[in-house]
Amino acid sequence: MPRRAFGQRDPTVRADALKRHALVRRMERREKWLEKSGVSPALLKEAVETLQAGMRATKLVPAVIDRKGNVVSERVEVADHPTRVRAAAEIADFVRLVSGLTAETTKSSDTQPAQVELIVNLPEWMTGPKPVQITAPSRHAASVEADPVEDAEITESES
Repeated sequence: MPRRAFGQRDPTVRADALKRHALVRRMERREKWLEKSGVSPALLKEAVETLQAGMRATKLVPAVIDRKGNVVSERVEVADHPTRVRAAAEIADFVRLVSGLTAETTKSSDTQPAQVELIVNLPEWMTGPKPVQITAPSRHAASVEADPVEDAEITESES
């Protein structure tokens, strides 16, 4: 193993430090972009809290009154399922965007499903008799003209 000069650090330490520095600089740039566009941390916090509240949304079901005017059932507060689902989807999209993941995978047209070939060697007693393989004639044999085949005449007695 080659020796390092005196005072030289491990190269992985420097690489890790450069990665951390790049991450910090990227976050600082994003903060500046958000600041220029008018998005403050307080506004972002409020938006996320609103989405969280949407995940607990409820709705009031009106009271049921029969034809005589009698109240059959009182107003009831029930979960608003469609609103909750929309809020959960919005939070999932927000998390994907913040973490850098994409919502949909990009599929290129040139990719095809993976094909897997499995080769198994079995003993002869398991395989049984081997099928007969037909060998193709050699080029030399194909170049020799074969004798013309004469058509046999079908007589009335044979049919």
